[in-house]
Amino acid sequence: MHARTLHADVMLLAASAIWGAGFVAQRLGMEHCGPSTFNAARFAIGALVVLPFAVLVRARPGWQASPCDDGLRGGHSPAARQGPAS
Repeated sequence: MHARTLHADVMLLAASAIWGAGFVAQRLGMEHCGPSTFNAARFAIGALVVLPFAVLVRARPGWQASPCDDGLRGGHSPAARQGPAS
């Protein structure tokens, strides 16, 4: 078995283990709080996990936002970028 194939198989096994553990955690978590609180906690944990990566990418020298990086300033439609009709 090639090292690359073994690495891919191990990564698939890890992903499926994490996916399966998520169902167990969801079932146990729902016993202690409501669905809205549970989803808010999941979102907050996910944001805390992704935030360091976002900060690291923006801190790289030469990083520049793409033209599609609008954030909350009007979405991704061309009409939103053009402003009001004249």
